[in-house]
Amino acid sequence: MRSEEEACRAIDRYADTVRRICMVHLKNYSDTEDIFQTVFLKYVLHTAPFDSPEHEKAWIIRVTINACKDFLKSTKTSFICTITKATLPLRSAVS
Repeated sequence: MRSEEEACRAIDRYADTVRRICMVHLKNYSDTEDIFQTVFLKYVLHTAPFDSPEHEKAWIIRVTINACKDFLKSTKTSFICTITKATLPLRSAVS
């Protein structure tokens, strides 16, 4: 687990990049903030050392993109299930 000092340094350095990537993918401020927290939590829990600052930045960018994709997949699935459940009773009532 990384120290609070390391976490603060990473947030200062990469916060803007993470938010921009999230907004491009999610187009929603509250979802962006959720993924922002997720990315930096993963950073704090990641124990392997980075080879260089470039490696650290690439890792954060990749984790951000993957978290956005996972979020979009999960909301798409729950949205489809909700529509299906909501539509079925209406069709039964019409028949």
